[in-house]
Amino acid sequence: GGGWAIVAAVVGLILAIWAGRRRDAPDLRAMLALTAALLIGFAAAAFRTERVAAPVLVRKIGPVHFDGRILAADAHGKGARLLLAVPSIARLAPAHAPHRVRVSVRMDPAQLTPGHWAHMLAVLMPPPAPAVPGGYDFRRWAYYQGIGAVGYAYGKAKPVAAPRPDTRIQALSAGVQRPSDVRSARIRD
Repeated sequence: GGGWAIVAAVVGLILAIWAGRRRDAPDLRAMLALTAALLIGFAAAAFRTERVAAPVLVRKIGPVHFDGRILAADAHGKGARLLLAVPSIARLAPAHAPHRVRVSVRMDPAQLTPGHWAHMLAVLMPPPAPAVPGGYDFRRWAYYQGIGAVGYAYGKAKPVAAPRPDTRIQALSAGVQRPSDVRSARIRD
């Protein structure tokens, strides 16, 4: 993509700086070095954007059934807002199914433990655009968090057995998230 073009430009500038190192043109070398630094920054941003790219829902679907691993559970209104890692969603091809979804569910967040798996029936939508021009862009934030859909569940999330054991990193992540959720609940109370 565009990241490789920027990398090629940076390499060209570095070569130009190196080739001009013996000439008596310090202003030119400084200008080329500044341009190379700018392009390195653009390349880093482009690589970050490509690295976090994940499928995003393009239209509202549902209600659909799916199982997901709870990554976080926060109190929200009269229930909880869950962040779930979802391996698949009914009626969606794997290439188009979001890997992470954020779903509101009417149940106590204390019943929802990060690291556990839950089954639910939910309506899913693409992350919303800003409500007003120049307003907070949740869609952009969600993109960089890997969240490809938001929605709401019908009924409660039902615990299910994990389809596979957690990796060490997943277990560590859940272990770190649990105390954070407890602290958040105490602060809200």
